[in-house]
Amino acid sequence: MEKLITHTPELAVLADYASEAAHWPLWDSDEQPQEPPGSGKFLFKYNGDYATERVLIVSGRATLAPEDGSAPVELAPGDSVWFHHWFSCSWIVHERMTKRYQYFDGGGVLKAPAAIACDKCGVDCEAESYL
Repeated sequence: MEKLITHTPELAVLADYASEAAHWPLWDSDEQPQEPPGSGKFLFKYNGDYATERVLIVSGRATLAPEDGSAPVELAPGDSVWFHHWFSCSWIVHERMTKRYQYFDGGGVLKAPAAIACDKCGVDCEAESYL
């Protein structure tokens, strides 16, 4: 089975990666719809039109429980995570989390800016885009 998540602890994250990620969009777990509301729990399926979502954890702590039954992944500030296409997991956010993220194609090239622009105003409406 192909590995669908790559987790790198803070001490092994390369300085160049952290420097590049500092310019990526910022996600905040408080803006993510949760079930039940305010619980820090939600399901996420990485099945967009990208090969990998690359992430750098800025703050907070969470546990990811992969749907395939593989071992849980503990996330902490400074960690890097690559969510490969088709990875699916339950998030359990223990401390409000922020992360820098960006999408890449199969060759490691930036797929598209990570944002959802409104068709009417052109503003980044990602926080309001969850149905």
